Amino acid sequence: MFKYLARAAAFAALLGCASAASAATLTFQFTGTVTYTQDATLAPVGSQITGMFSYDEDTPAGITLPGYAAYQLPSSMSATVNGRDITSDILNVEVFDNTGGNIEDMVSITGTTVMVDDMLYIDGSIGLSLASAAGNTQALSGTDLPTIYHLTAFDSNASGQSGTYGWLNSSGAQGGQLLAFQIDTITGGHEPICTNKKGKPKKCKKH
Repeated sequence: MFKYLARAAAFAALLGCASAASAATLTFQFTGTVTYTQDATLAPVGSQITGMFSYDEDTPAGITLPGYAAYQLPSSMSATVNGRDITSDILNVEVFDNTGGNIEDMVSITGTTVMVDDMLYIDGSIGLSLASAAGNTQALSGTDLPTIYHLTAFDSNASGQSGTYGWLNSSGAQGGQLLAFQIDTITGGHEPICTNKKGKPKKCKKH
């Protein structure tokens, strides 16, 4: 009797592990370099920005169309720049695959309702955009939430502008952009990420 109970418990544990693995929360860290600032006291050009965001890779899309999916996720994006802490509320992710236009593949990751230290921007956002040029269909292979980001797959457009950039906005109105930055790295997901003792992202040591 005890043998069968033990087997049943072991089987239940395996099912629990499988369930947890299938609903994995992926955490990503990013780094960037500020290329525009509205106010140098917030962060001067050339400042380094580091941040993190996460999501459940199995979250279903709220909107699906051919070559497009939109996700609203109960998670957030956070960042630090020039000693300032930035946090956001809901995370929205849009994925475009093989659109056939000037931008072929694209991922837009946006955290809304932003706090910069103690300053609340209800209509603000912090986000990342990764896009590939016309004809480059290799950056993405579908509209599922990405489980890893290969920056080199997202190339410059026909004008020579980088396909990867980030922003911090106080609102969507004209003049609402506080910062713009070039994305230097995105790691994590199904890759390891590294944080310091305070839980802030840092560069991983190469082994």
